This record gives sequence, C-alpha cells and structure tokens, in this order.
Amino acid sequence: MNSKHIFLMEDGRDRITTEEGGEAMDCIIEEGEQFNLRNLTNLTDYKESQPVPIELDPEDEDLESRISLATERIEKYVADKVRKDNSYSVYTDDQKTLFLYYLKIKFFSAAKAGERAGIAPRTAHTWAKRMRTDPDWNIYEKRTNKTGNRPKSQLQDPQKQHTIQLFDEKAYTTTDEVVDSLTKTFEGF
Repeated sequence: MNSKHIFLMEDGRDRITTEEGGEAMDCIIEEGEQFNLRNLTNLTDYKESQPVPIELDPEDEDLESRISLATERIEKYVADKVRKDNSYSVYTDDQKTLFLYYLKIKFFSAAKAGERAGIAPRTAHTWAKRMRTDPDWNIYEKRTNKTGNRPKSQLQDPQKQHTIQLFDEKAYTTTDEVVDSLTKTFEGF
C-alpha cells in the first residue's frame, strides 16, 4: 500500500487540483489500492460546536437547567483545552453566557464569575468594567479589525469601491490586474 496522502482542493477557478497545483486527474490510482477515508466531523460534534444563546431572564423556570448544560459543556471544553502560559484565550459563547449569568443574576464578583465560567480573572474584570462604562457593549461580538500597529490604508473610498467591483465581476482577479485597473482608472495612482 502506498503511504502517500493526496489532498485535493478547489483552486478558486472552479478546478480541483492537488496541493502542488497539479490536475486531480493526474493522480494515478492503482488497482485494489486501499483508501484511508475518515470523517473530519459528525453531526453531533458539529451541533456541540455551534453556539446556543441563552436568554438570561431570572424569571425563566428552565434557566437553571440550561445553565447547568452550559456549565457541563464549558467544563468539557476547558478540560480538553491544553493551555500554555502565554497562549491567547478564545472564549466560547457558553463561557460568556455563564459569566453574565453569575455576574448579573447571581451577583458574583467579576473574578468569581470568571472563575466559574473558565475565564481568566483579568479578562473577567475587563469585561465587567466595560459593561459598567458602556451598557450598549455586546460581549458576544467578535473583536475584529483591530488597528493596533497596522499601517493606515493607502486607498481612498473610490479606489476601494473600484477594487470591490473588480472582484464582484471577476472573483479570480489577480493583484497585478487590480493594480493595472486602478492605475488606468485613477490618474496618479
């Protein structure tokens, strides 16, 4: 049996290729060759990984049972997670919900609520402070488009719109084609 693994992928131009860029049909399959096929995921694992928002209504009778299910999922997640000292932590929606539950409904301190939810104490304090200072802040939103040390964009809005239009018309446009089009359309670019 051949131990070479071949991974096929779509190349952005609706063609199936190998990792090296060769045609998929060029792969020779020997008669009787065994394939090592396995599932990457299944429906149960997929469903468990999907966030299920919990409404935090203190008068809801089923709230305690839903919180206990979220607690079990978090305990399993934290147990499975191998933490390094300097690793960046990504918190699940269940952890955030549990943190809010302990903070807003059970009136725990930020550190204690964070500990129960599997959230670092410093992060818990930061979140609690942010909720006090900005009531409209949504804890579930992903923090994207950080501008930290990133240089400011050199494109103005007309150039950005032109580039978006190019990709809408032809999704597989190359960077050279974009630069050529921008140079032709906008003088002095």
